[in-house]
Amino acid sequence: MEHLVIALIVSDILLAALLLRYMIVRRGMKKVSREFHDSIQNKQGEQHVFCPVPDKILEELCAACNQYIREYHQERYRHKKEILDIRREMTNLSHDLRTPITSIIGYVEWMKENTETQDQKEDMEVIKRKALDLNALIEQLYEFVRLENMDIAVTEQQIDIFRLFKEHLLSFYPDFEAKGIDLTVSLPKQKEALWIQGDENGILRVFQNLTANTIKYCQGYSYISIYKDIESNAVRVIYQSARGNLSNYDVQHLFDRFYQKDEARTPASGSGLGLAIARLYVEQMKGTISAWTDDKDLYIGTSFLLTEKNKMT
Repeated sequence: MEHLVIALIVSDILLAALLLRYMIVRRGMKKVSREFHDSIQNKQGEQHVFCPVPDKILEELCAACNQYIREYHQERYRHKKEILDIRREMTNLSHDLRTPITSIIGYVEWMKENTETQDQKEDMEVIKRKALDLNALIEQLYEFVRLENMDIAVTEQQIDIFRLFKEHLLSFYPDFEAKGIDLTVSLPKQKEALWIQGDENGILRVFQNLTANTIKYCQGYSYISIYKDIESNAVRVIYQSARGNLSNYDVQHLFDRFYQKDEARTPASGSGLGLAIARLYVEQMKGTISAWTDDKDLYIGTSFLLTEKNKMT
């Protein structure tokens, strides 16, 4: 009987020891898992995991995790370097192309002035127009790459976005009329200033790209509005126009660089960078921009936070 009691006590002790060991190892595995996840998410660089308890299997697991972490960060660094190299090359290429294109435009203008026949003048005008189109594409590419590289300084200053928006639209009214677009503009009833913190040139660029995109692809009508959203304490600008033949996939990728609808890929269709440039400017000013659609219309909306003195209660 005494031996049985001793055996039960020993078995209880062993069971308690095994249970304690299990709990320690389980806690250690959770710690390793957490450290491994943090290391993969760590943007500062490589960070290894450490085995919290002396356990052969757990030590092997930590070694495997650390090997993966080393390879992951090496590949991540290589990929990041490749992207930076490509962006740098794109910047240099687009910059280098600007000088010869400018020279070509100048020579074509000189040849046009010194050409005697009308047919030759018209041919020179076509060449000049194509060269100007190419120059505009190069300028867009140069601007986009510089924005991605954060080479364009986006300053923060007090801007009355309501005044800026009105002046911008007024300058584009002739373009809407020339395209035969039935334009409706909705402005706040109270013509008060809407002050935001942002970059005036950047905001104007956003408006120009959104308006130019609307004029280029809109068919029939367009509805543009600006208003202050009380709930989010933001000023919102909405461009609404006929959806046309845009699919839901097209709408989801409107702000991707170089994205164009397949049938729009013609020499005169543009670079596919206008809305991508607008997105970069908006994001650098801590705003938001998005596109959505229903069965009839396409909506592109952007918003900027109002400054504190405009905060609604």
